[in-house]
Amino acid sequence: MAGKQREMKLSEYLDKYAEEEAKVIMADIVPPDTAPYLESGTELFDIEKTPESGEEVDRAFGGRPNVPAANVIRAIQRDIGSRGYDLHISDRSYTGYSIWEAARFIRYHDNTNHMRYISEVFDCDDFAEVLCGAVNRVLRGIPFGIMVLRANLDGSRWGHATNIGYCHRQDRIYLVEPQNDKFYRFNRGTWRPGMIII
Repeated sequence: MAGKQREMKLSEYLDKYAEEEAKVIMADIVPPDTAPYLESGTELFDIEKTPESGEEVDRAFGGRPNVPAANVIRAIQRDIGSRGYDLHISDRSYTGYSIWEAARFIRYHDNTNHMRYISEVFDCDDFAEVLCGAVNRVLRGIPFGIMVLRANLDGSRWGHATNIGYCHRQDRIYLVEPQNDKFYRFNRGTWRPGMIII
């Protein structure tokens, strides 16, 4: 892994914190005024303008590659950065799905984006959790989870939960806004990650 960062095994993590009282982290920041993907400089991934290859379509009907967790971790550290957040990786390996397969399922077979936003009842974190469960229920083994954006680099204090995935064909990380199914790239020049769970 990059730099001096030390990996911690789950057993070490559990042993280290077994006797400590649980930390409770309460939200004390406001939602952003506009969805983060609408900020200037954010690279949207337009599925229609970037069609998948014929090879990718054929793969959907055959076997899927095994993706080691190390590949996902490296992509996260390259595309998101390697500091300032907690990364929870649940599996040693994942099933290789592409951004196009995830987009197809999210756009045509999931209705999370049609749910009603209710502040403090069903807001950004709830949308992200529901979409994460729906995607993982159907695309089993996919490296797809939840990311909490905690603030802008400019010092403004806002927080937003979104979904995060890994495309094995591009070896890249993508974000999904679960409230409207937009796919976009993490904007390293503007945002700070808070926590990633995959």
